[in-house]
Amino acid sequence: MDQQPSKPVQAPTADPMGTSVWAILALIFAFVMPLLGIIFGIIALVEIKNHPHLKGKGLAIAGIAIPPAVLLFVILVIVLLSKYGQVIN
Repeated sequence: MDQQPSKPVQAPTADPMGTSVWAILALIFAFVMPLLGIIFGIIALVEIKNHPHLKGKGLAIAGIAIPPAVLLFVILVIVLLSKYGQVIN
């Protein structure tokens, strides 16, 4: 019996058209740790600019934009509650 040589097994490779991991992390951390969300979003935008095949620009932008928007919302709520809020006694 002749045995044919087997072909070498290749490890699976990352999807060349995948989403930037930094962009995904930016969106997640925008809610958990806002400063990291902004930092990861900036890193993702640089990575996407340097590697145009990567997706996730919108996620990176959202990771940058969400923390300041949440901060403004919280400040607005605090201001409105301090002006119009009633203390229940």
